[in-house]
Amino acid sequence: MSGSEFDTVINRRGTFCTQWDYIEDRFGTDNLLPFTISDMDIACPKSLVYTLKKRIEHPIYGYSRWKNEDYLSAIVHWYASRYDCMISKDWICYSPSVMYSIAKLLQLCSEPRDGVLVFTPAYDSFYKVIENNQRRLISSELLENAGYYQIDFKDVEEKCKEARILLLCNPHNPVGRVWKKQELPLSGGETVRPQTPQWGKLLKRPGVKAALTAFFFYSALELTTGLWGSSYMVAMRGISPETAAKWISLFYLGITAGRFFSGFLTLRFSDDAMVRLGEITAIVGILLILLPLHNLFLCLGLILTGLGCAPIYPSLLHATPQRFGAALSQSLMGTQMAISYLGSTTMPPVSGFLSEKISMGLYPVLLLVFALMLTILTEKGRHCTAE
Repeated sequence: MSGSEFDTVINRRGTFCTQWDYIEDRFGTDNLLPFTISDMDIACPKSLVYTLKKRIEHPIYGYSRWKNEDYLSAIVHWYASRYDCMISKDWICYSPSVMYSIAKLLQLCSEPRDGVLVFTPAYDSFYKVIENNQRRLISSELLENAGYYQIDFKDVEEKCKEARILLLCNPHNPVGRVWKKQELPLSGGETVRPQTPQWGKLLKRPGVKAALTAFFFYSALELTTGLWGSSYMVAMRGISPETAAKWISLFYLGITAGRFFSGFLTLRFSDDAMVRLGEITAIVGILLILLPLHNLFLCLGLILTGLGCAPIYPSLLHATPQRFGAALSQSLMGTQMAISYLGSTTMPPVSGFLSEKISMGLYPVLLLVFALMLTILTEKGRHCTAE
């Protein structure tokens, strides 16, 4: 756009625009300059006007699908070219407005009468959306010094204890502050701790129990495979201890290589797709270990089992905030890791005990049970949260 276009005065009155035609509706008088609304009296770029005109020339304005390849690719390209940030198309969700999204956030991540902390002065719609959703407004007044506003960290630290959600506006409306990186932890270097959810309510949320138990079986699968693989090869396949010790390293090689390549695959595939791919690969690998085939297939099975395990744990963790909401994710992810440790410390000894009392031939059967349970639980958790 040329400089003259920025300087051109355009009369918008009579176009039903909120900024000029509804001043009295919002403030009780029309004798005001409307600086409160995030709107500009600058003409749109000619390329945008041209594109809209071209679409309008088509005489049918029927239902359109927003989630199309052109639209999604344009957003991904924008983040990559402008911010050097790669995002997945699966992360993009439609919302009719920012305030609609905030209202949904309040409904999904809090209960009626829960506290919502807001820095004041604040955008007037924040007050309305909190009130309309039966949440309790908690205000922390910004500190002003010669027109420069700062967060009152001590006040925020105290009020976060009774708040379920902090509604952060960045840049802050109306004071115009862009919060610095060191300000965002909100307590002079120590992160403000969100309110700990009640575990009774947490476990009642759809998909939470399945998500937690999935971590238990994943760790059972990974640790049991690595710890008892050599014993199985010696006892059931007649392989020497030295060779068995070398071959079990193929499992860990598979995990290492899988984690490396998973980092690239996540740029194209969603967390759910990565988990499914890992589960299928691991089950195929376990079947190759279980079946009485040539030892080359045993080695291949160990590699595939490791490759399959590789993306599951990080993808399940990464999906937690999106699946259960940011308000619960910190506590839930900590619990997921604790359940994972429980699985890694209890199931390998249990598997060893059963194999000793019954037969080492039970080893691949147990791995298959762990993998199938993991698959069932992740699918169940996915369907519960989707609903």
